[in-house]
Amino acid sequence: MADIILPGSLAKGPLSWLYSKIKSAAKFVLALHRTKISRGDHFTILVAILERDDDDIQRSHILHSLERQFQAGDLGKRMEVKAYPRKLTLGYGERGEMIAAAEKKGRAWLEHRKADVLIWGEVGSKDKVVRLRFTTAERPGNAAKSYLLTDKLELPADFGEEFGAVLAAIAAIAIKPIYDNAGRALAEIIAPIVGKLRPLAANPPDGFSPHQKAQLWHAYAAGEGQLGEERGDNARLATAIQFYGKVLDVWTRERAPLQWATTQNNLGTALSSLGERESGTTRLEEAVEAYREALQERTRERAPLQWATTQTNLGSTLGILGERQAETDPALGCGTLRQAREAMLGALDEYRKAQASYYIEQSEHNLARIEAAIARLCG
Repeated sequence: MADIILPGSLAKGPLSWLYSKIKSAAKFVLALHRTKISRGDHFTILVAILERDDDDIQRSHILHSLERQFQAGDLGKRMEVKAYPRKLTLGYGERGEMIAAAEKKGRAWLEHRKADVLIWGEVGSKDKVVRLRFTTAERPGNAAKSYLLTDKLELPADFGEEFGAVLAAIAAIAIKPIYDNAGRALAEIIAPIVGKLRPLAANPPDGFSPHQKAQLWHAYAAGEGQLGEERGDNARLATAIQFYGKVLDVWTRERAPLQWATTQNNLGTALSSLGERESGTTRLEEAVEAYREALQERTRERAPLQWATTQTNLGSTLGILGERQAETDPALGCGTLRQAREAMLGALDEYRKAQASYYIEQSEHNLARIEAAIARLCG
């Protein structure tokens, strides 16, 4: 950083304290200016000044550790790690309130700089231990975690695991609008998020655990699937299918039955969307298989509305599949269409019990289409 030059009369004598204050403030303004507002297609990490960090030594280790983790390939180009020239401190009073106040201020910094994660905390135990918190723009930070620096004064391997959990959580939260806004066009909201997630999903940092990688891949696949469906982009749908497959290698039915079922349902949706656009029946048949897999865990007794969602998806896909099959094999196609009607009736029954008006309307529309196809093709 360039030094600040002020008139010599201020640098000496009784006004030297004023020179010191002005110089310090000017350096801070320059440092803050250099922490530029982040680009929308980057994940950005801010590392605040740590309490009791003499000469900023320990923060430099954090910056070095993060840069080392994210330097590989395209990921290094899409991940920004920045020193932030401010310090979050915990004042006196009830500790929970002080932490909440500090995190609120930190989230304001993130919003102003359009960044994703703020790392802050303190140094203790003779400069050998750092206690860090991770705050994001969308959620309160987690509890502080202590890290004992190695003999080389580097952060240990579990620092990467903790940070992996934060990024995986950010990915899940960022993609949440897909699940909260069923039936709405979300491409404008989702597209920049997917752009951020792409390099992370393609090359997760080494510190990510298998579960964290699965979380990241699932969020990325959901975003690509949403964009592929809205924009008629088959390549994006194929990418979603690919990454759901990677998720299922980690979230097996034995290890994580609920996550496995959700992933099977979402895989079915991507396969069905792609199958509807392509000729033939292969993708549609794969979608039916994925939905039926999901229903092994999403049972009507255990989770009636999730069961109904998957039944609706299954019924819609069977309807499309049955119409195609009927072109060459009317008996096979009609049998599939009747299965579609049965699936849709079951879902509609549960939606009516729950008084879920949007889903009732959608199911009635799909059921009418299936009934019309049966009347037209099956007599």
